[in-house]
Amino acid sequence: MRRTIAFYQMKRICIILIVSIQALFASLPVKSTNVWNGRIALNWSEKIMLFSGAFKNLTFGDVISVKVCDVAPQEKNPQLVLKAATTNWPMLVSFYLNKEVIGDRVDFVVTSDIITAMRQYGLVLQGCECTVTSIDTYSSEYSNKQECADAIWFGKANLVSWHDYVHVPCFLFDLSDARPGGIMRISYQLTGKHNEIGALRTYYIGSDWDWYGFQEEPIRLQKSGHIDFPVNSSIYNRLIGKDGENGLVISGIGLIITAVHMLDKKGAPLKRKVRKDGGTVMYDD
Repeated sequence: MRRTIAFYQMKRICIILIVSIQALFASLPVKSTNVWNGRIALNWSEKIMLFSGAFKNLTFGDVISVKVCDVAPQEKNPQLVLKAATTNWPMLVSFYLNKEVIGDRVDFVVTSDIITAMRQYGLVLQGCECTVTSIDTYSSEYSNKQECADAIWFGKANLVSWHDYVHVPCFLFDLSDARPGGIMRISYQLTGKHNEIGALRTYYIGSDWDWYGFQEEPIRLQKSGHIDFPVNSSIYNRLIGKDGENGLVISGIGLIITAVHMLDKKGAPLKRKVRKDGGTVMYDD
């Protein structure tokens, strides 16, 4: 089954693509660190590049906060994309902007895999139909929490309607050292009163950027917790983008996605090839 992204782009609805994001209205915490300041109107050809030294003090669970302004209406599909500054600029975080929800800042929690990539390669920020004026980092309630260290995606993505979704790029599956025969675990909290039933569906994004469903029908969820998906060779190849795919999409209603973990066949967290602190790298500050 497939769903076309262009279909959503034509509708004047509040579409939010949240990957490791917590969209907050509050101002920055007092103890924050500015890593970039300026004013750049993004139109895909423009970009902001940050060297790895900007993130040498960052730990998993910390937050990167991007301040934006001049965000275009939803029908123009304003977007921000963060990529690793290495070959082909693989995607780390991507999302659409709904200015009525995010206010003037987009905050997202970084996992150990994302920190590893940023420390090794640096960061590229691109997008369209918005202007970026600063990038800051700060500690959060998740800083140094092991559940965040082991996750490939972590945050609070509120799926209010079927138009809301989470995108986990294939590069994050590759960084996790996932293998066929393991388990993908999606953790969530139901948001309905009296723990009403929620539902979710998972898709992979093809090389044509269309969505292709892993399930024929939505999975109904009766209580908060997690759901496990066995990862066979076919699913594994799609998640890591072996044939040009572009990662996982989680769509749903009545729930908050809080984490995505890749586990071994016994349900234990994967052991990365590099240390969770990013290993020994050369900083270019």
